Amino acid sequence: MTSRNRVLLAVAAVIALAAFAFGVWKLMPGFASRDGSGSADSMENDIRKAVEEKFLEAARLLEPQLPRRLNDEVTLVGVQAGPGPTMTYRYTLHAAVEGTGADVKARLAQNTVVAEVCRTPELRDYMEHGAWYRYIYADPAGRQILDFEVDEAACMQREARETGIGREEGQGK
Repeated sequence: MTSRNRVLLAVAAVIALAAFAFGVWKLMPGFASRDGSGSADSMENDIRKAVEEKFLEAARLLEPQLPRRLNDEVTLVGVQAGPGPTMTYRYTLHAAVEGTGADVKARLAQNTVVAEVCRTPELRDYMEHGAWYRYIYADPAGRQILDFEVDEAACMQREARETGIGREEGQGK
């Protein structure tokens, strides 16, 4: 198996683990119980608060399982909810990523994670209410290699690039 395939497999495992955690807490009571009363702002604030609470619960469910080796190359070592509707995932890579190709590999991994998060309904649904996800990768020595966030705007930019919108930047309207 090539290193690129191992990285992609690791990303898929990470997304599956995150989707599982969010799927579990999405089924928990309280998220969708709204009586229809109150203003739209109040309801949105209630939903954001519910998302924050669900993220805290998801982190509590995942923490006892950590560290969790996802494959030969990646271990999920930490998860943190908050502040606000935010989930942060910390990973350790088992092999040092050095040399001239390190930045290219890091960007490939980032692009793959962004694509998978944006395509995963269990993660994407909460972005509509201001939720975002942070991913931090470190090498075996603990040096941070990559730190990025995925939110609704990142998904919209990615989708615009995929559909060709925005390729004509710089042209007048």
